[in-house]
Amino acid sequence: MPSPTVLIPTAAGLLLLAGAYQLWNRRNRAYHSSESVAAAYDAWTDDQLLESLWGEHVHLGHYGSPPQP
Repeated sequence: MPSPTVLIPTAAGLLLLAGAYQLWNRRNRAYHSSESVAAAYDAWTDDQLLESLWGEHVHLGHYGSPPQP
């Protein structure tokens, strides 16, 4: 049988992992429609966080197909 010095941290780690898993699954992350995804993306990009952190190095969007030789 394992000693208490191994058993207690292992049990605490498993409890912490189970609690984190339950917290992660409790959040409402269901897909509703493409409009809800677009609204969430627009709200995320409207705060300009990426632009203020990385400036012109961030490129959001689709730039079309690459030119063909």
